[in-house]
Amino acid sequence: MRLSGNTPRIDLGWFPNLCGLGPTPLIMTGIFRIWMMGHFMGPPGFRPETTPPNVESGDPTFQKMLWQVDETTGIAIESATRWVPELTEKRPGIIIKRNGFQRSKLVIGDKTIMAPDNSGNYYYVNAWQGAHTLFCIANKGAEVELLAAEVYREINQFSQLVRAQLDILRLEVRQVGDLMILEEARQNWTVPVVVSYAWTENWTLNNQSAVPVKTLDMAFMQP
Repeated sequence: MRLSGNTPRIDLGWFPNLCGLGPTPLIMTGIFRIWMMGHFMGPPGFRPETTPPNVESGDPTFQKMLWQVDETTGIAIESATRWVPELTEKRPGIIIKRNGFQRSKLVIGDKTIMAPDNSGNYYYVNAWQGAHTLFCIANKGAEVELLAAEVYREINQFSQLVRAQLDILRLEVRQVGDLMILEEARQNWTVPVVVSYAWTENWTLNNQSAVPVKTLDMAFMQP
């Protein structure tokens, strides 16, 4: 039997504004974890008779996927550095792993002005892009397909609201990968959902940013 679905909601209070710091790898891992925990979490004491209130799908599979802070959680949501296979042997899971970050040059030498201003400041800017993969894991192939669809649709539909809150240039689902077998103590299925993002980094250097070196003893370099 298929149950009627829900209308997902998102609380932008979960997400910080990254204007001052930017999306470092660890911060973005935390953001995706908070996002997924919020999606699969009900209010205090909530025990769903159908599905967790933010889950869009009405499939009965999701009745057991209520996220909770302790070991009674119905779904494991964790970073790859903290994940152990036992977390997903008996329950579905979303394991979050960062991919590489790439730098892009926007102007020569990253300088927005080639000469210092009246205070001796130089201004710099460049662009970065990165990605995280959310590995959806479940014991059955159909179950992991449902979970992956729930994850990528949540990010796809709310990404522009979250992007604006984070104050970054881009945030979008880039790819939903192949269905694969994950070999552990117990065989699981996994579908990777890749989310990419981009931002600019701005900084200022002035004459006080470094102490000038007047003399340099090179004796230590002698053979």
